Amino acid sequence: MVSVLHAYLNYSLNNECPQSGKINLLKQHYRNVLPRSIDYYLLIDSLNLLFGVIYEFFSKDSIAHGIYLQSLEPYILTNRFDTILPTVLKDFINYCIDNNNLNQLEQCLDRLNVSCLDLDQIIEITRKYEVYMTLLHIYSKGFKDFTTILKEIIEKLEDIFIGNNGTSYSTKMTLIGNQALVFIQTILVGDMYSFSGRLSYDMVHFRRNE
Repeated sequence: MVSVLHAYLNYSLNNECPQSGKINLLKQHYRNVLPRSIDYYLLIDSLNLLFGVIYEFFSKDSIAHGIYLQSLEPYILTNRFDTILPTVLKDFINYCIDNNNLNQLEQCLDRLNVSCLDLDQIIEITRKYEVYMTLLHIYSKGFKDFTTILKEIIEKLEDIFIGNNGTSYSTKMTLIGNQALVFIQTILVGDMYSFSGRLSYDMVHFRRNE
């Protein structure tokens, strides 16, 4: 089966690939080939190939590389997989940042298994771009720390409120404040924030004491 899939990709990208014309035609060709290919590799449970040989194959062309990274998003958001090799994830993060897709990046990171994340890198990026939903996810899931980021959010909201003479918050900070409230409500009823199932009884007790 794997050899058949490789043959399909080779044929699609070498024989069927437009050799001339507008870049849009090439992009559309890759968009047609990639989702079908990802579906096949997920069907045979070959994430190592999808993020290994296949990723290297598409990385040879800058346009194909971008479409590959773009194509991962819907599969992450629908929970088709929750782990990505670090090298691929790093490129995916940079792609989202370069294309100003921070909202999509936040939603994707919140659905990935914390164990596959380079936590130092993710924390640095999420703090830089104020992606607090992901920070809440990482600290609560990865470190079992339910208070550090909440305190950070509250302090930032206070500083902004004082800076605006007690009049208003930006739309972004209002959203962050609302996310913090959802986080508090979620963990108080015994759920993991934000898409990770239930907390254990011991963790619920520990969390409430915090």
